[in-house]
Amino acid sequence: MSKISCFVLAAVLMLSSLSSCRKVCDFIHDHPDANVSLCRVDTIRFNRDNTFDDMLTVTYNKKGDPVTLLSHNIHGSGGQYFRYDLLGRLTDYIQTDIWDTGQAPFAILWHKYGYPRPGFVTDTSFSDFGDASKPAPNAADDPIGYFIVGYTFDSHGRIDRYWSVPKDPHQPPQPGAKVIYDAGGNQPLTNAERYYDDKINAYRTNKVWQFVYHNYSHNNELPLSPNPGVIILPSPVYNDLGLPLLLPNSFEHNMSFFGLSSTGPTFDITYACAAPKGPINY
Repeated sequence: MSKISCFVLAAVLMLSSLSSCRKVCDFIHDHPDANVSLCRVDTIRFNRDNTFDDMLTVTYNKKGDPVTLLSHNIHGSGGQYFRYDLLGRLTDYIQTDIWDTGQAPFAILWHKYGYPRPGFVTDTSFSDFGDASKPAPNAADDPIGYFIVGYTFDSHGRIDRYWSVPKDPHQPPQPGAKVIYDAGGNQPLTNAERYYDDKINAYRTNKVWQFVYHNYSHNNELPLSPNPGVIILPSPVYNDLGLPLLLPNSFEHNMSFFGLSSTGPTFDITYACAAPKGPINY
């Protein structure tokens, strides 16, 4: 990032000194694995079902972790809920159906996380089950059934392997797929119509985003034009830190962002940014 960009960022964020801005910029450049927690995702705007632009707003707890991601429209994209235990560990991640006036948010996908031993997390998932505003139900009561997977992590705190966890607690977990990261810190893409930019992945603003969306890549995944020169996709837009303000959807409109699928050409993101005053200690 250029020093000019740093000066612009300093003015926008009203930092107390340019040296603090330089420290932030230099740290992000020199520590590609670091989270960019000085900027929180505030809103996400996209088109829903070719009918209207939906906007969702994120709320956070005192630790800076997300609590809700909710639509402004009662007929919009429902919501996402995040719950934590007294140690600040994520215990529940809930996706809800489209809202309707006077009705409680209905959980269409519920994840319950367990921490049986250091470095190992279990994820019990079940669907179409219950009022998301109430305590988590017993997954075994879900008539559709439930699944349990486990995760282990590498030295950078990224998921490095998936495990199959039997429902019988007396049976040990079995190792599953290994997660690969390339030299650039990205998971190799399986779709030839995608590529990575050289900017900062929006999920890096919070470790919870990385975990629930299973995306620890350093950079943002972007679509290639299926017919260059004929079909023109919107160009991405970034802020002075290199976080995306606008990400293009694919021509087929099948990209996903924060668990959301858009039928429009872009995802638009805003942030609430603040840099610490005085010395920056990482």
